Amino acid sequence: MYLIYLGVRLIFAKHDAAEDTAHETPTAPKSLSQLFTQGFVTNVLNPKKLVLFFVSFFPQFVVADSPHKTLAFLVLGAAFIAMSTA
Repeated sequence: MYLIYLGVRLIFAKHDAAEDTAHETPTAPKSLSQLFTQGFVTNVLNPKKLVLFFVSFFPQFVVADSPHKTLAFLVLGAAFIAMSTA
């Protein structure tokens, strides 16, 4: 229901928004540190995709009868974080 409300509101407000953006001054592009911070905060506040990735993909790389399953998951997670950050 909320998405329908937003869509209807957007349809009726589109004409006003187009006139407002025509008179705005262009803004400066964001720096790399601002873009990195924005992406980091977005991923931290919306962890659903990351959790689904870990739950569906990582168990394939952990041996079922291993005595250190938790350690294996932590190492794989740390490797993923290091590669994603780089």
